[in-house]
Amino acid sequence: MNKINDISGLQQSVPAHKPNRQQESGDFQKVFHQALESHSTSDSSTVKSNALGEIRLPVFHPVEEVNGTLVDQTNSLLTLLDNFAQALGDPSRSLKEIESMVTDLKKNADALSKRVGSQDGRQEGDALQQIAKESAMTASLEYYKFYRGDYI
Repeated sequence: MNKINDISGLQQSVPAHKPNRQQESGDFQKVFHQALESHSTSDSSTVKSNALGEIRLPVFHPVEEVNGTLVDQTNSLLTLLDNFAQALGDPSRSLKEIESMVTDLKKNADALSKRVGSQDGRQEGDALQQIAKESAMTASLEYYKFYRGDYI
């Protein structure tokens, strides 16, 4: 145990060398001034004719023209789905009252599915078409779940 605590030999193995701060700062100053001089000479050798230059805007793709009726149909179907969900959550409303909402859901979903199906060849508005398809599928699913008796 005494051998572990005996570290007096460590001081002898490491030489005590203190760097000369004046020498270090002088070396740094020399390198720093050389870098500044080389930078200033390179700037003076290049002639800048257009200091400001032309500002180029990033390229933006034109806004795709979205068919308003597809947007409107999708929006109305999503609104109907939201109202249907709220009506299902309201315990004071009977299923008989909600039935008219379900038939409206199915009509709108069928019309929207037909519209999206006729536009399959187009590349424009792919994200909107995907949302419309998913909304129509969800509305049709809710219609079948309602008449299957899932909400009784």
